[in-house]
Amino acid sequence: MFFSTNLRAALSWFSVQGEAEALARMAGALWRFWYTHGHLREGRDWLEKALMLLANAPATPDTPDHRRRFILAKALNGAGALAWAQGDSTTAEDRYQKGLVLFRELADQEAIALVVNRLGTI
Repeated sequence: MFFSTNLRAALSWFSVQGEAEALARMAGALWRFWYTHGHLREGRDWLEKALMLLANAPATPDTPDHRRRFILAKALNGAGALAWAQGDSTTAEDRYQKGLVLFRELADQEAIALVVNRLGTI
């Protein structure tokens, strides 16, 4: 309980402060936690918020473009997984496809294989 409260506080702070990259990085790393603990809606809400903020945020000089694309790809992957778990195959496919484009640009072979596998499942 305490752990979840701290996570929510950190996510909320990033969101309120407009820290899009930090929010996306944290949410992208937490999707398995939300999936495992059955917090699908909460996780999906955070991921979608992070994706929206990141899409509208200007690039920062401290984050190289490839790092920003990696953060976005991981958040898209998590959003796809949680959408799929909730039976929303249309959104899951959309998020996976967008993430796949980024993982291919980054030449992340392991991530490409995982996403292609998930798309095959859909």
